[in-house]
Amino acid sequence: MSDTTTLPGLFKNLSHRLIKADSNGIDYNVWIATPPGYEQSEDLYPMVVVLDGEFFIGSALETVALQSSIGESKPVIVVGVSTAPPGVHAIQRNIDYSAEVPSEASMRVPPGKEFSFWKLIETMIEAGGLKFEEGFGGTDQFHSFLSDQLLEQLKADYRIDPKEIGLAGHSSGGDFAVDTLLRKQTPFSKFIVGSYGIDVLERRLPEREAAFAEMPAMAPLRQSLNRNNSQILPNTPIEIPNSSPVSEKKCQYQIFGPLLRLSFLSNSAIFSLTHFQVIHKLQ
Repeated sequence: MSDTTTLPGLFKNLSHRLIKADSNGIDYNVWIATPPGYEQSEDLYPMVVVLDGEFFIGSALETVALQSSIGESKPVIVVGVSTAPPGVHAIQRNIDYSAEVPSEASMRVPPGKEFSFWKLIETMIEAGGLKFEEGFGGTDQFHSFLSDQLLEQLKADYRIDPKEIGLAGHSSGGDFAVDTLLRKQTPFSKFIVGSYGIDVLERRLPEREAAFAEMPAMAPLRQSLNRNNSQILPNTPIEIPNSSPVSEKKCQYQIFGPLLRLSFLSNSAIFSLTHFQVIHKLQ
């Protein structure tokens, strides 16, 4: 008989708390994992908040453990966040991570194609008893929950370096990460952005990018394809061709491709997932 009370060392420092957001009334599961040696130290530690934590917390912990053990990354406090029942995460993440309703043009199915991603999203939202347009526009409330409530609680309970707080998001989570990057006020200074699109950002994107370009830069942006191939970017909008076979459009700040390592909080990665791209403000 297996002993279910014994966890691998990777998860021994993993704790959980349930938090109701003041900003939107939604309950969120929050998982927090401190790195080995944390209890024996008095140092401040970098922290990364992983969106869709229910799905990605394991991968994040494994990558941090591997790379920090061989000196390729700093030890990091990893925090995963996902919607808690009775909320439906698939629906609530769409609300929380999407700044605006996508335009009709961006939802149009290309000639010769039959699959409609947005029709799938519409069906999901309506199955939850909401109108399509009610499934978007919650980024301000979710950002408020993360920055004003969750991070304040975590900083009171853990030794977190306020200059090294990161945000990692994939797909719609990547949309939210870009939305956060472009904000004038946010406690997040480092970003991992994976496989996102601008459909839920595009109406105000030119205006927000222009404002972002005028903001005093803490340091230049840097994007990395791997630990030996990085490019310093100005604090201005850039457009990179999206080479993914699933889409021919161009997206801001994004490259698809087999990325072996991503630069985050150090000269190398905490994530090594295919089709992930990092963009961060360097301190």
